[in-house]
Amino acid sequence: MAAMKKLLEARTASKNRKPTYKRVQSHQFPKLKDVKWRKPKGMGNKVRRNRRGKPSMPQVGFGSPRAVRAMNKYGFKEVVVSNIKDLEAIDSKTQAAVLSKTLGSRKKLDLLAKAKTLKIKIANVKDIDSKIKSLTKEKKVAKKTETKTEAKTEVKEVVKEEAKVTDKKETKATDKKETKPKTAKTEVRK
Repeated sequence: MAAMKKLLEARTASKNRKPTYKRVQSHQFPKLKDVKWRKPKGMGNKVRRNRRGKPSMPQVGFGSPRAVRAMNKYGFKEVVVSNIKDLEAIDSKTQAAVLSKTLGSRKKLDLLAKAKTLKIKIANVKDIDSKIKSLTKEKKVAKKTETKTEAKTEVKEVVKEEAKVTDKKETKATDKKETKPKTAKTEVRK
């Protein structure tokens, strides 16, 4: 464990020394402002030819030690979890779970409760207990709003049905008034 800590510290130190590499001529074109590094391939390119006074290119030496590659800052490998089966497959000593972005609140609640019982660390949740509380509060609020909206829709439907019934009665009454007995009319043709 002490060796792992040293390797993690060495990784952070090398990453702190690493310069930020900008794409060649990115200062001249706004569309290249936030573009990641691309290797210059021009025949006379000064950056490619490592001329003095020009920006440097990425080189070997800023990589992480092989033992701590793909680990987070606490020394755990992160595994994306989207269901309970994935969560149960995690080794709690070497791996940490990362809840998938596409999860709904119900599934998140289930996964958080299961992770708490299995004592698995979740990388993108700071405190499991507080997250569970906030999700249950949201769920209760959602239920209350659902019941309110359901009640409102039921009232609206009842009002619509009553309006239809009264409209039918009114139309029948007006139809009776408008209909007059037919009288025989004779037309004279010329």
